[in-house]
Amino acid sequence: MIIDKALQLDLANPITVTAASVNVIDQGAAGNAIGNELYMTARVGTAFTAAGAGTLNIQLQTSVDLAFTTPIVLYDSGPIAKTALAANTEVVKVLIPPGSKRYIRAYYIVGTGPMTAGTIDINFSIDVQIK
Repeated sequence: MIIDKALQLDLANPITVTAASVNVIDQGAAGNAIGNELYMTARVGTAFTAAGAGTLNIQLQTSVDLAFTTPIVLYDSGPIAKTALAANTEVVKVLIPPGSKRYIRAYYIVGTGPMTAGTIDINFSIDVQIK
C-alpha cells in the first residue's frame, strides 16, 4: 500500500474523547471528485486503554462546507471495543462509498470513555494491504 500525505487524515493522532480528524481533504469540487476508487484504512498505532469498557466508533464524514455544519456519514464502523484496539492493528479497511461532497474528514466517537491512551492513523489509498 502506497500512502500519499495529501490523502492522510491522521497520523498518530491521540484519541481520548470524541473529536474530528486533524486533517480534512478538500476535493476542490463537490460530488465524488477524488475520481478513483479509494480505500480508507484506519490503523491503531498505540493501543487504546480506558478506565472502563471503552469503545471507539470511526466515521467517514463529508460536507459541502469546511465547518461540517451538516455532515453526511459515508461510513460508520459501529462501536469497536478497546480490546480490539491493539497496537499495529487495522480496525477499518473499507472502499469509500460514492456520495461525497467537497470536504471529507474522519470523526471519532468515544463511548464509555474517556480513553486514557491510543493513537490512530487514517489513510486513503488505491489499494489495501492483504495479510
